[in-house]
Amino acid sequence: MKLSALAEPLGFTGPDIEISGLSADSRAIRPGELFAALPGTQADGRDYIDAALANGAEAVMSLPGLTRLPVSYVASDNPRRTYAIMAARLWPGQPETVVAMTGTNGKSSTIEFLRQLWQYAGLRAACFGTLGVTTKAGVSPLRHTTPDAVALHKTLKSLAEDGITHAGMEASSHGLVQCRLDGVRLAAVGFSNLSQDHFDYHANMEDYFQAKARLFNTLAGEGTPAVINVDGDYGQRMAKIAEMAGLDVMRVGWAGRDIRICEITPRRASQTVELEVMGKRCKVELPLAGEFQALNAISALGLAMKTGVTPDKALEGLTHLQGVPGRMQLAGHSPTGAPVFIDFAHTPDGLETLLRSLRPHTQGALVIVF
Repeated sequence: MKLSALAEPLGFTGPDIEISGLSADSRAIRPGELFAALPGTQADGRDYIDAALANGAEAVMSLPGLTRLPVSYVASDNPRRTYAIMAARLWPGQPETVVAMTGTNGKSSTIEFLRQLWQYAGLRAACFGTLGVTTKAGVSPLRHTTPDAVALHKTLKSLAEDGITHAGMEASSHGLVQCRLDGVRLAAVGFSNLSQDHFDYHANMEDYFQAKARLFNTLAGEGTPAVINVDGDYGQRMAKIAEMAGLDVMRVGWAGRDIRICEITPRRASQTVELEVMGKRCKVELPLAGEFQALNAISALGLAMKTGVTPDKALEGLTHLQGVPGRMQLAGHSPTGAPVFIDFAHTPDGLETLLRSLRPHTQGALVIVF
């Protein structure tokens, strides 16, 4: 692709050369490629321009102010966003329907449940994030919850070429702040909850919340469906932000207006969930333990309904859900028949939610190995 087409609407200095690739890692640069010298919190890509040039970089994109570069140079006031847009242009193509889910806890489970509901409805579906890229054929690894923009668009292009029409992805706060999703066309977005996490990166809870809000007030286009769990104050705020941005907001949860949990009856390793879906009461036998699993499942239900699955088919699909590896995963039973679960909960809120969710499933002891 010509540099002029890749960089549009930005200008550049130097010749309008053909660009064959793109990377923000100077070590990965090959001859004919553009090096994105991105500023960072721990390292500055501008310090690695000489290494990228030594590897054959034919162009550089970075903040304004670089002088006397021996190759073509694109100056951008927001190089991370420009990098994402360039990646989308160099690796065009994505599944027709892409959904992004954000929040502290529940992202992985929600998009996996959504993938299963799509698949149950006969759609070619995939999801990707913390657990890797999951399709009907299996799981392949990813390096980050929300991949680098180049890896993200290579993944989306590959899924589309494999015939995947519906894909769900996790949108981490890091990925949102670093503009990794800025080149993705989103069909729907979702929010689960917010609790303390990533304070090594975010200054405080408000900074963390605003990072998540970027999915709703910046990336999702007007009219995009937004499925938001409104059980907490942050969910209520996010719903208002989404409405102000012109999104089609669906409120879910115990306090949900569109999909509301009315009652949960726990079984040994499952639960009966009574719901009100768009004003209609129904009961669902959910083959998963834990209240938070029910909350993740109804978020997936809402996203499925907003992306073309009929309510009846989506509700039927809930009864066939399988647990996500490492997310309240039923690993087996003790000699006395007690269920044994594995969970990767790693935040105080996540662990508390896990234990509170399991407590109703037994009248005896709850044994924890941590």
